[in-house]
Amino acid sequence: VYYISTVSSNERFNQRYEELNIQNSDWRKSAKLSNEYLQAYAKTEYPEMKVFDISDMSLSEAVAEIDAFIRERIN
Repeated sequence: VYYISTVSSNERFNQRYEELNIQNSDWRKSAKLSNEYLQAYAKTEYPEMKVFDISDMSLSEAVAEIDAFIRERIN
């Protein structure tokens, strides 16, 4: 079993939420707290988690990288 998470810089996080027109402030706040928590603690969590920092990737690039990670482990 592999646990996967994505994180991004706060600037990129806000930019993506604006691009996606996500207006629900409670959802955005919760997601931002999760993003910050994972940036700080994911590498020390149990079970271990693979963290993809997608700050400098397009969404399609992020999907491709995560897809490759999963496919490598399936085979």
